[in-house]
Amino acid sequence: EMQMALLLIAVMCSTYTMVTYLLCKIYTVMALGMYRDVSYDLFFLGTKRLRLAAFWSLIWSMNTFLLAFALNLYTRIKGNRGLLLAFFGILALLPIVRDWMAILGMADRFLYQA
Repeated sequence: EMQMALLLIAVMCSTYTMVTYLLCKIYTVMALGMYRDVSYDLFFLGTKRLRLAAFWSLIWSMNTFLLAFALNLYTRIKGNRGLLLAFFGILALLPIVRDWMAILGMADRFLYQA
């Protein structure tokens, strides 16, 4: 049941991310295509909170999917071997999450604060 809950979170978060970014892209391209630069700037500033929420939703989606995958190892392979594989699968997530957080930190430092 834990796998299903994690996969539910992953699907909902990734769907939210996809739809939010798709709508932002459609209206951004429309504003730029109609040479409405001021409208584009206002739309870009107005959707900042939504885009940020969608981005963190994507991070949550990836993490919950990877965790569900690691837990799936335990359900597929029973016993101590499955438990060991699930543990190492979860342990393997730590460097991945660390790298993602490093990218986020660099983007914040070099793109948003520059």
